[in-house]
Amino acid sequence: MLSKKSIPNTLSFLRIAMTFFIVAAISHSLYAPAFLILIAALITDWLDGLAARAFDAKSRFGEIIDPIADKALYGGTLGAIYWYAGVSPLLWVILFTLAPEGILTLLRCMNIRGAATVVGKIKMVRQSASMIILMLGLVFLNQSLLIFGIAVSATAVIFSWMSLLSQIIAFEKTA
Repeated sequence: MLSKKSIPNTLSFLRIAMTFFIVAAISHSLYAPAFLILIAALITDWLDGLAARAFDAKSRFGEIIDPIADKALYGGTLGAIYWYAGVSPLLWVILFTLAPEGILTLLRCMNIRGAATVVGKIKMVRQSASMIILMLGLVFLNQSLLIFGIAVSATAVIFSWMSLLSQIIAFEKTA
């Protein structure tokens, strides 16, 4: 049985596992099931933070695994949509997102990263919205939704870089 304190990290691991099912579903053109799993995974992202606060279960490990789960979900979903569904403009979104997200993860693991910023939260909302819109575009075979999803993904890239910059500025102020 799970203890209350382990619920947030368990939800993060569940989100990582769900990413594999999303990728598998997309690889077999099962877009509706992939969309439903994506929605469930995004709900776990909301629930893990809620559980961490409600059960006073914040931990250093949780501060690392939660954003890694977010990046796995976003990267896995976009990568699968690019690779298996052939939405080629997403390659540029993926490439330009790798650097800031990778650096943020490295800073987090080295314990030289501050708390989540407003910019980082906006970035995650945009990333989540882009995944939902892109998946709806695939479910309904709607080119306009795919184009809009790519545009939202592109704005998430900007916020990834802004999030990195805000963390560097916060670090400089504390150093």
